[in-house]
Amino acid sequence: MIKVNTKKGQLFIIEAFIAVTVMIIMVTAIYEVQLNTHPPQETKIDQQLYDVFNNLEKTGKLDQYIVALKAGNPTVINENKLIIENAFKVVLPANGEIRFYCYNVTNSQIIENSWINKNVNPSGTVTSSEYLILEVNGNYEPFIFHLEAWLKGV
Repeated sequence: MIKVNTKKGQLFIIEAFIAVTVMIIMVTAIYEVQLNTHPPQETKIDQQLYDVFNNLEKTGKLDQYIVALKAGNPTVINENKLIIENAFKVVLPANGEIRFYCYNVTNSQIIENSWINKNVNPSGTVTSSEYLILEVNGNYEPFIFHLEAWLKGV
């Protein structure tokens, strides 16, 4: 009889060892998943885009862009487009993309030469921003700048 009790005791110890081992593995797995899973970082991208608009207006780049569009000189227009595009891409991640145009409020039309990346279609979540200016070089001329920004491949 002593041998039977010993075997039952050994079986209980083995079962307890297996149960504790499984629990340790489960706790470790849950802990690892929790460490590797981070909540999505909230980026204040819309505020950053607005700040870029503000900076472009303060430095006179938006006025220069409107003047270039009115003059119709393709070289000057492209130079201004490059300045505006680079200003926005600085605040976006490396896979960020934009589409931009200028809307003339007076005649309710998009200025055709004002498009930046017109043929690029947004993918994923798009952040849109509009910026109204009421004067260009001191003259009352309302324009709305429309910007769409998104991340490629997301």
